Amino acid sequence: MTKIQTIKVREELPTWFDFEHYKGFQYLTRYDYIEQILVRIQLYNEVTDGDELFFPISEAWESITSSSPIVTTSIRQEFVTNQINVRSLTISDALHISSSYETLDDTDGDFDIEATQYLYESTGFNGEILVIENTTAPIDVLLGQIRSHLELRCSNNKKVPQFSKQLSSMYLKRCHIYLDLLIWSLQERLVRGNTHTIKISQKLLYQTIFPDMTYKYLESEKQLERTTISLTRDILSKPTSHLTQMQHHLFTKPEVAQQLVSSKV
Repeated sequence: MTKIQTIKVREELPTWFDFEHYKGFQYLTRYDYIEQILVRIQLYNEVTDGDELFFPISEAWESITSSSPIVTTSIRQEFVTNQINVRSLTISDALHISSSYETLDDTDGDFDIEATQYLYESTGFNGEILVIENTTAPIDVLLGQIRSHLELRCSNNKKVPQFSKQLSSMYLKRCHIYLDLLIWSLQERLVRGNTHTIKISQKLLYQTIFPDMTYKYLESEKQLERTTISLTRDILSKPTSHLTQMQHHLFTKPEVAQQLVSSKV
């Protein structure tokens, strides 16, 4: 059984870590913030998936450990699973698109007749057509996004009002910072020969993640377990369904996606 080595003093934390570098997160949009979380989940899974710990070469981690914890867009685009390839098209919009082809001189009309007839015979203007924009994406990615999309559309938007609050909660509890320290602890374990599990004490975590103590629901390190740590554990246990659904919702709601994650909801 692997022994636990607890880090209790700031000097034992990585030299690259500085709370000041994370202040830029308050200016991220909600869509950008969830992408930052998904990047970290991807990295965490790459380290922990498999029989043994393995720390991959990662541009995202290089950015984080180079005093740039806000991972750039070009790095985020590497993760195909986080790109939205599926969306809905309403019957009325489809009819509008179909009829617009009639005005084009270079069409033979076959598409217009067949498509228009099908659309008129459909369930009506409340129906929708599922559109796959990128058929080159891996099939498991597409199937997962189709399922998330249908769950969102068929839920009558019951979960929609909660998304913004949940994202704000993740931000306020500073899950992004805790994730970086959690990933570092895995890397440090490998650096030290994989003989000890590296654990940062709750008191040090509290002092490190909340040096300004601005989170009103967290008055002491004793509450860290049921707030930041608990929420992060939940995020890591089921990231692809819930978070991808959040991302999809924000993608289809630009007015909400562009709001700052630090905004009150």
